[in-house]
Amino acid sequence: KWRVRQEFAPERLSMETAVFDWAALRDINRHYIQQLSGGALAEEIRPFLEDAYGRLPNAAGWLTQLATLIQPQLNTLEESIEAAEFALSDAFDVSGGEITAVLQQPSARLVLTQLVAEVAHVVLLDAQTAQTILNGLEARLAESNITVSQIQQPIRAALSGQTDGPSLAQIMGIIGKQRTLQRTAYILRQ
Repeated sequence: KWRVRQEFAPERLSMETAVFDWAALRDINRHYIQQLSGGALAEEIRPFLEDAYGRLPNAAGWLTQLATLIQPQLNTLEESIEAAEFALSDAFDVSGGEITAVLQQPSARLVLTQLVAEVAHVVLLDAQTAQTILNGLEARLAESNITVSQIQQPIRAALSGQTDGPSLAQIMGIIGKQRTLQRTAYILRQ
């Protein structure tokens, strides 16, 4: 204490206006969020998601699974609202420029039709089952010279309204069979 008093000199104080470093705060916040466990993050984002979307699915571990999936995208807890939109709202927009371009690729209709056929035959669509379906689609459609990107992009666009993001198999596992089929069928009807 005494040393601090001794070294303090009012004439060394800057007369310039102080500027708060918001970028540094975001970095610190991101670091903190990335250190949370999936369960802890789920409880932190729960109030934001409930305020934005109302009641959340009650399935055991569902919110923890969602939190873990969107965690790499988050700098702030508020960003969870947009990051989780694919899982909590069926009203996302699929008419954006890049999304429309992806869904109008010549192979997109074939990919989505094949996806519907595969998903319709499963009882429960979890991430592991979804990955098996995606692997099978990739293997079959590779024979038609359709790339992995040409397979995954239309599926991702139809299911999440995005062209990039978290694991497609995990997205399918979170939204489940019924919503996967509904969203894909909606795009195929367009």
